[in-house]
Amino acid sequence: MMLQPLRGVKDWFPDQKRHYDHVIQLLESTVRLHHFVPMQPPIIESTAVFQKSLGDETDVVTKEMYRFID
Repeated sequence: MMLQPLRGVKDWFPDQKRHYDHVIQLLESTVRLHHFVPMQPPIIESTAVFQKSLGDETDVVTKEMYRFID
C-alpha cells in the first residue's frame, strides 16, 4: 500500500517551516500580551501508518486514536 498525504493537509519543507515558526512566534507574543493561552491541536496522521507497523488490534490503534471516515 502506498501512503499518501491526508486530503487537506500539506507537508512543509524546511524553508516554509522557518517562515511558519516566525509567524507563530509573533502570534504567541501577541497572545501572551493580551493574556490568552496558546493551544496546540493534535497531530493528524493516517491510521494506516500505525496499523501497518503496530497491527490492527493494538491499544494504540484501538484505544488511543480517533478515526474520521470521509
